[in-house]
Amino acid sequence: MLHFVSAEISQRLPSLSNHSNKNNKYLKGEERPMNLEPRLTEQIVTRLEEYLKDPDHDALNLRQLAGQFKALPLCIDWEKCWALKPTGEVVVFSHEGDSPQLAEERDVRMINVALFQGSLTYPEIKPLVPARPSDARDCPFCTEKGIEPQSLENQQMICYCGGLGWVPEQA
Repeated sequence: MLHFVSAEISQRLPSLSNHSNKNNKYLKGEERPMNLEPRLTEQIVTRLEEYLKDPDHDALNLRQLAGQFKALPLCIDWEKCWALKPTGEVVVFSHEGDSPQLAEERDVRMINVALFQGSLTYPEIKPLVPARPSDARDCPFCTEKGIEPQSLENQQMICYCGGLGWVPEQA
């Protein structure tokens, strides 16, 4: 059973309330449904609201973009930001340029990286971090050690696996 956004959360983030059958992307097969507990959905919305109020998140214009896309930033690189929608969908957008576009992240490795890295800041999303599948490979760079982030010019650098120590078979 899919849990959609409650009426209270819909009022807090109005564009999430469009779940009629006619426009439901899940029913049309355009997005992967997530089985989120309503409490987790509410926690994501609350964290997003806190993020949007925090002036420390003005770097790279992320606060404005997070508000525009209604998505909680989980991790960033030199050009992109991976974020979590209250529906559980991991999305990606550029924080560079004049008109950033939002897209569903389809790279399983990057979804895993974003969720794991995000769970280090937001422990309540830890249930979304996947367990290592039986067909996963040890990370070729840290050989299953999940290297701690390294600092380079005051930026935190993470391993190819995002710190999980493994990568999906297709990565």
